[in-house]
Amino acid sequence: MSRFLPLGLLMIAIAACAAGPPPQTKSAMVAATPQSGFGYSETKLASDRYEVSYVTPALSLPADGKARASALEKEARRAYDLALWRAAQLALAGGFTELTIGPTHRDEDVKVTTRYQPTAPGVYGPGGMIYPQWIYNPLVNYYGLPGIGPYWAYDDPFAEGPDISARGRITARLEARFAHQAYPGSLDAKATESRLAAEYGASAY
Repeated sequence: MSRFLPLGLLMIAIAACAAGPPPQTKSAMVAATPQSGFGYSETKLASDRYEVSYVTPALSLPADGKARASALEKEARRAYDLALWRAAQLALAGGFTELTIGPTHRDEDVKVTTRYQPTAPGVYGPGGMIYPQWIYNPLVNYYGLPGIGPYWAYDDPFAEGPDISARGRITARLEARFAHQAYPGSLDAKATESRLAAEYGASAY
């Protein structure tokens, strides 16, 4: 019995190699690079003012329009929060304790692709026979013929519905002004940084 053990181990190893390594995730809170195509970036406007941007990678989105809008809203909120997190980091790095968020912008670049699979050159008719599709025009397919139910006229087992896929990229931009003391509308930089780090520290794509 023991002589078959090496073969069993070999088969397990081959199966593991065929499965391949698990997909690698990338931390969301990273500086944008041309190679990654996503992350945060900033432009210094003044000693106490920055424009901070966050760009998501190309994201797979639901095909359904309502679900897609919900997913976009969720990802846009995350992109904004990651930009805000970076702004809080910049404030603390500059020795500031407060930050105020000015104008914000959000851009969505969404592409929806619809692919249709061609049907077979015929449809099933009475008795399971295949007839040319031109015999069954749309009106006949819908209403049927006298004495013959419409179910067989348009029940083409080879027909496939459209395959819809969607992908999108979101850019969030905000302007942050820093200060050394609190004033109405300002955010505590340390508290903001800690809150967002706790919420998005493990966030990945």
